[in-house]
Amino acid sequence: MSFYEDNVADGSHGMSCCGLIGVDVGYPRACRNCGGEGTEPNPEGHTKRVKAEAMQRFDVWLSKTGLPHKKHNNGFHVVLTLPDGRFIDVWPSTKKWQLRGDHISRNGKALHGLVLQQLGPWS
Repeated sequence: MSFYEDNVADGSHGMSCCGLIGVDVGYPRACRNCGGEGTEPNPEGHTKRVKAEAMQRFDVWLSKTGLPHKKHNNGFHVVLTLPDGRFIDVWPSTKKWQLRGDHISRNGKALHGLVLQQLGPWS
């Protein structure tokens, strides 16, 4: 079994969202946010804080790449320009990105790999 399957089976992670609930109880369960029992619901402002942290991490990563980019909507939408002329639309707060013409993805490693392939490694 995978990491999440093991943790869902023992009840330490929610069975619908795979979010951390707490200690394992020996049976699958859903977190309170998904309609089950578990820990307290997320505190007020949790979503805004998580999105702001994701945007800060993206800005650090973007500064390391040196890619030309344009920020729209106060940085909630960023358009990266690859050396070969292709564009990547990125929504850092939700961790979504799309190579123009392709499907939207949330796989940050794939975005990083695509940029590395275009630029080469950096330290």
